[in-house]
Amino acid sequence: MQRELKFRVWNKFMKAWMAEDVIAITGNNELIDCLGVNTQLDSQYEDEEIVFQQFTGLSDSKGKEIYEGDIVDIQDSIKLPLYVIKFGFFENSCSEIAGNGFFLEAIGGGEYSQETLYEEIKLKIAGNIFENPELCVK
Repeated sequence: MQRELKFRVWNKFMKAWMAEDVIAITGNNELIDCLGVNTQLDSQYEDEEIVFQQFTGLSDSKGKEIYEGDIVDIQDSIKLPLYVIKFGFFENSCSEIAGNGFFLEAIGGGEYSQETLYEEIKLKIAGNIFENPELCVK
């Protein structure tokens, strides 16, 4: 099964998501904005101004799409911490799995600080790192 490749974009200056239907990213690293203007991402926006977050290909228990930066709760489990969805290199100490990809990182660390993200885990989105930063404090 092929995962849909899509992103959401957070504008730190405006403190808001850019509308999905008015942005597109071309193969030339260009952002097409709501005016239909093609601009190089690195020339119009400073790296610190916008953040791209990739869709994981998964949905939570309510059918909401899960993206990088989402804060999630693992359903049907013992009381575990909230996790942030991340992309990059991870090491799962329990199953001795390591690699690059999407993973769950526990807020506040702990014994299960990094967990592999896979389709069978039942998750519920509690918020995201931009709109709900208070959830990231342990």
